[in-house]
Amino acid sequence: MEDASALVLYIATTTDSTIRPLDLSHVTPLTQTRILEFQDALRQIKEEITIFASRRSLWKWIINYDQDASKLAALKQKVADVVADIQLETVVATGHEVERLYQEQQVLIRKQQEAEVNQLVALLGTADSGSSKKPPCLDGTRVSLLKWITKWIDHPSDDSGCILCLIGAAGRGKSSVGASVAQDERASKHLGADFYFTVDQQDRNEGAIPVLARQLAWWGDGRLRIKIASALHTDRDLAQRLLEVQFRKLVQEPL
Repeated sequence: MEDASALVLYIATTTDSTIRPLDLSHVTPLTQTRILEFQDALRQIKEEITIFASRRSLWKWIINYDQDASKLAALKQKVADVVADIQLETVVATGHEVERLYQEQQVLIRKQQEAEVNQLVALLGTADSGSSKKPPCLDGTRVSLLKWITKWIDHPSDDSGCILCLIGAAGRGKSSVGASVAQDERASKHLGADFYFTVDQQDRNEGAIPVLARQLAWWGDGRLRIKIASALHTDRDLAQRLLEVQFRKLVQEPL
């Protein structure tokens, strides 16, 4: 009865004579239900207090002692349960909101990082690989050679090497063979990059590595782009360094 008396004293001293309606428009429907249950529990306690305090006879107090104590204990437990539910729902709702804000922040961070990476890759310039000026082989020509090269690419062996050289006199169609292979491998998403040198444009040679690196940066799942951008972040003038430095930092190490 001591706990029940304490509860009676607390409710009696903190509850207004009339329980006012609450503005629940800003809370979730489930929380609204819990708050209304809490309000109903307070109303029941208030009613029990009124009955409890209206007794003047000591005999009535003695007769109803166990019943009063049981009722108040039940109402106290109901209030405790509702409060616990509200607290749990608040924690869950807060957790969901924190998760939502975290995900939004991660999206913004990824967008910012992607923008920074793209800006770094742009330092490689916009020089053309020359592929648009190299027509592929005519249909039905060089069929056996193209099949052999495709097999060499798709099914490498320990003794096949990693560099293939086409040797022939000028005008024999080496560039067309290369363009056909690049076209087919690009279609199958196997081509990382291509570049075409020309004897009449010697100045193109200096831009070979940046052009290859830029293509590699946009090939695959983006991991190469991050590595290449990291190298450019360390040295923004990397595209103007010695060719061996460019190759090591922009191609060899990222791969």
